[in-house]
Amino acid sequence: VVAAVSMSAVAALVYAKKLQRLAKKKLLLFTSHRSNFAARVRYAVYAKGLEDVIELIGPPASEGAVGGGATSLPATMVGSDDTYMHRVRELNKIGKIPLLVLEDGSSLPESQIIVEYLDERFAQSASLLPADPAA
Repeated sequence: VVAAVSMSAVAALVYAKKLQRLAKKKLLLFTSHRSNFAARVRYAVYAKGLEDVIELIGPPASEGAVGGGATSLPATMVGSDDTYMHRVRELNKIGKIPLLVLEDGSSLPESQIIVEYLDERFAQSASLLPADPAA
């Protein structure tokens, strides 16, 4: 039992270090193909051409509860569904997906907030939101 706990702790540390390295290079978007809200954010990423700026991280395809979608990371890096959701909860206590993690480690939850952030931060590409909110 002690060996299993130790291996789990080691795997969690390795995973956290890999996420830290990725975050230095890109924004991280925790997503799931089963979430309509996450789909809205993925659409914004693709529509604005931000695939090189944002790393999509999904739950392992083999897991059923939250996952089921393809992931941009190998299964050894994502870990089990429990590990994936544990990472999401570490970054956002509510544990909601989608979740955008910025370069400084802060995170933005909620799809509408993320889409607005991406639209304003990457204003050089076509806007996703109308210039006039009444439009």
